[in-house]
Amino acid sequence: MLFAVLLVVALVWWLFAGRSSGSPQAGPSQTSTPTPSISSSAPTTQSHTANPSSSTSSSAPATTPDCTNQQIKAVVTTDAQTYAAGVDPTFTFTVTNTSSAPCLRDVGSAAEELTVTSGQTRIWSSDDCNPPGTADVRKLLPNQPVSVSVRWGRTFSQPGCPTPQPDAQSGTYQVTGRVGDKQSAPATFSLT
Repeated sequence: MLFAVLLVVALVWWLFAGRSSGSPQAGPSQTSTPTPSISSSAPTTQSHTANPSSSTSSSAPATTPDCTNQQIKAVVTTDAQTYAAGVDPTFTFTVTNTSSAPCLRDVGSAAEELTVTSGQTRIWSSDDCNPPGTADVRKLLPNQPVSVSVRWGRTFSQPGCPTPQPDAQSGTYQVTGRVGDKQSAPATFSLT
């Protein structure tokens, strides 16, 4: 009889210990399964949150301010200092955003002009014989230059492009560039 009671107690203890020991194993196993799942879904959520903001920044030109004249630098250069007879000068006009933030500026042919002068005499303008220019509004990143090159055929020009126009003579000339109402410093060159 005592043996039977001990057997029943041992059986109850074994069942109880087996279930309670199985229960902690099942518990952490069930707890640990969602934990990686939750932590792996967290970066995905952050990634999805980052995507809309990057797509917002790609549409940033709508909210990017216009460049002021103080934010940009306009520079004109020549491809030589002296040009022999029959060699046409090429001018490069560069606009650079010198600020620390992006801004918008029209750098199209409608906004830009190159002008050649000799002393106080206007010799040639890139606007005179070209059709009405077009706008080209660009998002200028800090310190990223935007350049255009123009060849001058060594002749005078006037607004409306009346022809014929005389050839420029040997001498010293200056070329300046303009974007909107922002003017560059002159670059000096000579024709021989």
